[in-house]
Amino acid sequence: MTIPDQLLSDSIRLLPLFVVVITGLVQMILATTRLSPVTVTLVSLAGYLIAAILLATGGMPTGDLFNGFVRIESIGWVGSWVVLLIACLHTLIVSRSGSTYSVKTADFLALQAFAVAGMLMLIWSGDLITVFIGVETMSIPFYVMAGINRKDIRSNEAAMKYFLIGAFAGGFLLYGIALIYGATGSTSLTVIREFLENGQAGLLYWLGLALVLVGFLFKISGVPFHFWAPDVYQGAPSASSAFLATAGKVASFTGLAVIGLKLAPPLSDKWIGILAVVSGLSMIAGNLTALPQSSIKRMLGFSSVAHAGYILLGFLSQSGSGFQAVGYYLLVYAVTNFAAFAVVMLLETDSKGLSVDGARGLGYRRPLESAILAITMFSLLGLPPLGGFVGKYLIFIDAWQAGYYSLVILAVITSIISAGFYLKVVVALYQPVDTSREPIHGSLALVSVCLAVVIILVTGIWPAWPSGLLLSAW
Repeated sequence: MTIPDQLLSDSIRLLPLFVVVITGLVQMILATTRLSPVTVTLVSLAGYLIAAILLATGGMPTGDLFNGFVRIESIGWVGSWVVLLIACLHTLIVSRSGSTYSVKTADFLALQAFAVAGMLMLIWSGDLITVFIGVETMSIPFYVMAGINRKDIRSNEAAMKYFLIGAFAGGFLLYGIALIYGATGSTSLTVIREFLENGQAGLLYWLGLALVLVGFLFKISGVPFHFWAPDVYQGAPSASSAFLATAGKVASFTGLAVIGLKLAPPLSDKWIGILAVVSGLSMIAGNLTALPQSSIKRMLGFSSVAHAGYILLGFLSQSGSGFQAVGYYLLVYAVTNFAAFAVVMLLETDSKGLSVDGARGLGYRRPLESAILAITMFSLLGLPPLGGFVGKYLIFIDAWQAGYYSLVILAVITSIISAGFYLKVVVALYQPVDTSREPIHGSLALVSVCLAVVIILVTGIWPAWPSGLLLSAW
């Protein structure tokens, strides 16, 4: 095959990524027009649906694309679907947030599309250079989204803090890549894997890999690199937090899994040992620090640290079943956390966000939204018959079968501890402070969270369906 033919073939297989980029460019053009928020929302929805159709009809690509710079592994294919799903759900809540923050909906959606493009690049990486480009392409729109409410000092502070921490993490990642290149002479994950299998890794390589891991631990908010997450999720507008805390986490975990699949088998003891320690510390620190929080968004920020620990449990076995469990958990966690932040956006009355005290009696005044928030709390806690229960069950069973008994016991104990802050929100919702009912605020955002709840229920009541899709990817 000639070089032009090869480039054309590879480009066709990456059409979903190109469609997402074009969607972002179209939104930049629409930002100069006076089209209604609903119209520009439908444009983004159409773009993501076309990307999903192309991803489905093309199947899961195998082999290297663009001379190894792009390679879609099984976990990457699953991650792509979750990212596109969250992007579709998030698109429906942006039209409401655009008017709230005095920002054109098209501008917000353009940032969203470019962030999704960066996520797909990260998820489909076959080279450390592509990993870095994907991380930064995803992160830069995130910084702007965190500070999208320019009139709110909390939003400005969140954006600045996120930018500085993100730059710090990017520096670790880039320096680690440079050291790995110096040690191996390549940035290709495949070539580095061959280098490791020949037993040629030295101190320079190990130092580089450690820095790359630190960069990813920042992105997934794993202990001890987690303190930015609660501050950013609380200070950023709820519509932004709903995207940062879900799609961004899915992409970062998937990127870490892609690197682990390539590099972990030759160095499993060292890699797994570090992840096991981070997993345990994240479960403990995340749940204990979430207990005293009064802000629901800040509580969800610390909760995300704990869930990072649970997700890392699935990495420890380095098996197909482990990554299937990770894929299932990422789907359920992302949808549940998205619904939680989106409902907080619907219920909050000012930029300070919704507090536990502010939620008192909402179960009577806003019954639909409150019921959805309660369901998300139950799912994050891991109660049946919701998707969160199945996700935790799959992760815990796989880790137990792999011999990580102490970590699984710790995970169960910390899950019980988490009931203290999840149920605190539910109890507050149904305290009879003021039982006068308020009208339902019909909007695309409410449609979005209702769809998310349907997914939470389906993944809990009928887990065979998503499990079958995950099995087909391996």
